[in-house]
Order: sequence, then C-alpha cells, then structure tokens
Amino acid sequence: MVVAELEQVGLAGKIRKTIEDNPGSDALGLAEQILDTLERGELIELLTHEIAHRQRENVRDIEHQAFKDFFAVAGEKSQDVQIEGSLNFKKLFSSSFSLGNGEKIDFATATIEQHQQRIAMLTKLREGLDRTIEIHRKSIQLIEENGVGCLAEIERLV
Repeated sequence: MVVAELEQVGLAGKIRKTIEDNPGSDALGLAEQILDTLERGELIELLTHEIAHRQRENVRDIEHQAFKDFFAVAGEKSQDVQIEGSLNFKKLFSSSFSLGNGEKIDFATATIEQHQQRIAMLTKLREGLDRTIEIHRKSIQLIEENGVGCLAEIERLV
C-alpha cells in the first residue's frame, strides 16, 4: 500500500480529512472535532504515537548534547573531529533509543546490528524529510513563477 492510500485509512485518514474539510479552522477546534469521532482504540493509537515520538525526541536531545559537549571540549568543528575512543558517552549510557518497531534499546548495551538498525531508521527519516523539503521548494518555485500567493491560486493545479 502506498503512503497516500495509508493516509486515507484509520486515524491518519480521519485527521487528514477533517483538516481538509475545514480549511482555516483553528487547531483546538479541529482537535475537539476529531476527538468527538474517536474510539478508545484510536485514542490509544494516537497517544502511543505521541509518547513514542516524545521518547525519541528525548534520546535525540541527549545524543545531541553529548556530541555538543564533546565538540566544545575538543575545540574543533564537528566535521573535523574523528570520534574514536575519546567521546564521553556517560549521558548516553543512561539512555535508550528506539528502532522504530517499538523496541527500546539501552544505549550502553546496544550491539553493532542495533546501532546499524538505528542508523538505517534515521537515514530513512532523513530521506523522507529531504523529499518533503523538496516538495516545499518546488511549491515556492511554482508560486513565484506564477506570481500568486499560494498553490490554490494556480488554475492548472486546482
């Protein structure tokens, strides 16, 4: 199933449809409208997704700070530093990371394979972000080329 098809089913589809059907509505109003239509299982799905996202965000913050601390001590720019044995992983050792399948891995006991899985997951995420950035760049280009304020004002796209 392609992403567009997946987004039309389940909770993601409900959210997307409600937003599309109510352009210009405020986020709180949309949230209340969506909440009125949710079943318990869908609400649990939404909360689980949000909690997992926040947990990943916390791990990324710890990782970012550890590398920032290292580079500050090293007195070099990150792209010039070779990380070998000198990086202080103390903060990372008390954290965990997700492999994207719900599995939590303790950083200190993660295997090579688990680090590789994390890299693969983050690479896929980065590629998705790169695609999204390109869509926005193309949108800006189309808006500028057509001298309009938004894509909806371009007749051939509507």
